[in-house]
Amino acid sequence: MAPTAATIILTDARDLVARCWCQTDDARDAGGQRVQPDSPAACCWSLLGAIVASAGGAERLQSDRRTLADVAKASLAVGLATGDESLRDWNDAPSRTAAEVVAAFDDALALLERFRPSPRDVRA
Repeated sequence: MAPTAATIILTDARDLVARCWCQTDDARDAGGQRVQPDSPAACCWSLLGAIVASAGGAERLQSDRRTLADVAKASLAVGLATGDESLRDWNDAPSRTAAEVVAAFDDALALLERFRPSPRDVRA
């Protein structure tokens, strides 16, 4: 079965954070300056910044309702995995580590897979 769009977004976001993770900004360039998450200069992402970048950026989210819905599913899964209402606050907690953020993505991916309807559950 092909992965869902929310699963692809989370997988790509996890890969971005595994490369380089940041706090307080959605994304940073190589010099540590704040940039948009989908900027070609971005090389470090927060949890939310990685999700936005993986979905194609803020402009796409504003213009594409389907992508927005997929990001909402992905964000809800991460929220359930972290047990926190604010993903930004969770990401920016002083004691947070990159490994914990990557693990949250892994847990969210497992949740999406666990609650994914099987083909026989989906009716035409």
